[in-house]
Amino acid sequence: MEDNRSVMVKYDFNTIKVLLHRILNGPDSIEKSKLIEMLTYYTYDSEQFCRKVFDISVGNMLPEPIRVGLEVVIDPNKTGWLSQSDKDIIANATKDGVIYGTVMKFIGYHGYSNYEIGFSKGTIAVPIEAVSTMNKII
Repeated sequence: MEDNRSVMVKYDFNTIKVLLHRILNGPDSIEKSKLIEMLTYYTYDSEQFCRKVFDISVGNMLPEPIRVGLEVVIDPNKTGWLSQSDKDIIANATKDGVIYGTVMKFIGYHGYSNYEIGFSKGTIAVPIEAVSTMNKII
């Protein structure tokens, strides 16, 4: 008799971080080789991720993510392509020629849009380059 069972495993960000750390820092193993092979494909498919890998390899460290809840200024020239509804959200958040928003979530370094920024009329995703903390401006 064949006994097929499955188990649902709950995980969070820290669980994945610990698993990757264990595999990558462990002894040379088949798991490490397979993980590196898999990550190579994911990295190669993402121009943004490739840039970050090259940056790290030459000693340029990644910027620390801006803390959730912090008020920030958005540079409209660095937001990339925005839909008309996103442009309307930004227009409503402009005060004295400056766009103010609040960091709602750091999405990660892997994609084009790294932060979700909240405004009074909604939330939009923007690249790291478009976000400046208030203490850098003042």
